[in-house]
Amino acid sequence: MKSLFFIVLIIFMTGHPLSVVHSQTGIDNTPTPNTSLDNIPTPNTRLDNTRPTTEIGIINPLGEGTTITSFFLDLIRILLIFAIPIIVFFIIYAGFLMVTANGKPEQISKGKTALLYAVIGGLLILGANLILTVIQGTVDSFRV
Repeated sequence: MKSLFFIVLIIFMTGHPLSVVHSQTGIDNTPTPNTSLDNIPTPNTRLDNTRPTTEIGIINPLGEGTTITSFFLDLIRILLIFAIPIIVFFIIYAGFLMVTANGKPEQISKGKTALLYAVIGGLLILGANLILTVIQGTVDSFRV
């Protein structure tokens, strides 16, 4: 399960790369149309004597106004897309272990344990939204 989490995390992080923004403000380097040939700027001639101001920043890959809570809610929604088929698979696998046990108590016990773990894992993953809401409410109550 840890490897699945890391794979989803790597895919998510590579799908939303951070990019650096360079923007120049306060300078208009576009030449104005001029009829005289005396004022044609050369490539190294500046039209004004001001220095360019460069702003460097990091673009939020999640969009404007995104909070950490909405990030985790989106992450849980993505996790659910992958987790629900896995939960169903492990429940079917536990049933297969119990059916093919042929009366062997250790095999039946192994099937029951697999079913118990599948149900507990499914409840944790499906209840993650509730867990996040409870944690958010607790943190918000301390922010008075």
